[in-house]
Amino acid sequence: MPTAKLCSLPPQSDFGGVRHTGRGATYTKADTWYPSWDRDGNLYSPYADGIVDPEPLVLCTWGQAMETFARSLSCGGKTTASKKSVTTGNAIIRGEDPLALEVQPLAPCTLATPRFQGLYPCANLCHDGIWYQGSYYLHRFVDDAGRNITYELGPFQGFRLSRDHGATWEPCPRDDSDPLFREHGRVAGGPPIRFGAPHVVDFGRNMAHSPTGHLYLVGHGSRFAHGVSNWIAGDAVFLARVMPSPGTVNDPDAYEFFSGRSHTGDPIWGNDAALAQPIIEWPWHCGCTTVTWLPALGRYIACISVGPADGGGGCYDLWMATSPDLCGPWSQLAYLESFGTQGYFANIPSKFLSEDNRTFWMFWSANWEQGAWSNPPCSAYALCAGEFELMGPEGVNLRQGPSWRRSREEWNVSAAGTPSAAGEA
Repeated sequence: MPTAKLCSLPPQSDFGGVRHTGRGATYTKADTWYPSWDRDGNLYSPYADGIVDPEPLVLCTWGQAMETFARSLSCGGKTTASKKSVTTGNAIIRGEDPLALEVQPLAPCTLATPRFQGLYPCANLCHDGIWYQGSYYLHRFVDDAGRNITYELGPFQGFRLSRDHGATWEPCPRDDSDPLFREHGRVAGGPPIRFGAPHVVDFGRNMAHSPTGHLYLVGHGSRFAHGVSNWIAGDAVFLARVMPSPGTVNDPDAYEFFSGRSHTGDPIWGNDAALAQPIIEWPWHCGCTTVTWLPALGRYIACISVGPADGGGGCYDLWMATSPDLCGPWSQLAYLESFGTQGYFANIPSKFLSEDNRTFWMFWSANWEQGAWSNPPCSAYALCAGEFELMGPEGVNLRQGPSWRRSREEWNVSAAGTPSAAGEA
């Protein structure tokens, strides 16, 4: 539903928010799912921190060694070189019905991260037979006010490539001392990250609907020295683009960054990430961002997952924005308070859009902290899939409690995932 919560963006006038239909499913025991729709019809995705049977546990941080290291950090939490590595997962998601998907794990990848405590998958794209998978660094951090940040954003490393659907990988040629966008972050003594946890804008199967043929990336962070820039919260969303090919995706000079508008209102595309300007800005409320193009409606939908400013536990919010243009202006579509109730990494796979694009399935993960309430009921530390509808603009009560705050009994969802009349209220 829309919300009475203050937002710097105007409300969207064509839609009255979104409604979860009550249909949903849960797969695996791992998070960080960002599927890309390949030309073979399957979805290909990374995953992190968990298990997709029968593959072993995948961990994208240093584990217990990281905890010992974190306690020894001096104030400011700066990075130091060491011999450390992490493991990240890869999977194929097969099926045409989101309630009956098959998730097949592939061999995981071991990645070196000498200076940062974590290295997580983010930007993910299958295009013309090549699987591009990017990763970003994270680190524990003590800010100038003495607050412990878990985890502060580090830079976007770049992409590794697979030409055989994940059987083998060409490693990323860049590392944490020489990241793709030349950002290093506060934990490495620089300004806060702008392009944190970047994600590929979903333009459909094999990127069929990209308006210019570019791979577009959205990332979150801050342009303020003391702003919020952690794994799940930031001040703004930034935009970059590149023509996708093995020779360009890891070349910093091949990228362009949205850098504001000219006096005639045209987008300015610069070559310096440090001068990038936000496409969306709402301090403390611009967390992990994904964007999907809805061709039947001629609009983009952004899913923005927001957690605490220190990156810690508690309930998380998910808000959604829409625009006919990636560069904006954007309008607020809905604010799903306490979604999950600890939902994060939300995205809308274009494969499961209805013909009119007014019904869609959203993927997310949730409830990494023990004791979090599963709401909607399919929310879990897993690959979660839930069906949503765009509502009409008429008759919406902005202060009505969101539909996902129901008990399991109130949802009254059958084992087949179909809500009863009570569940559809």
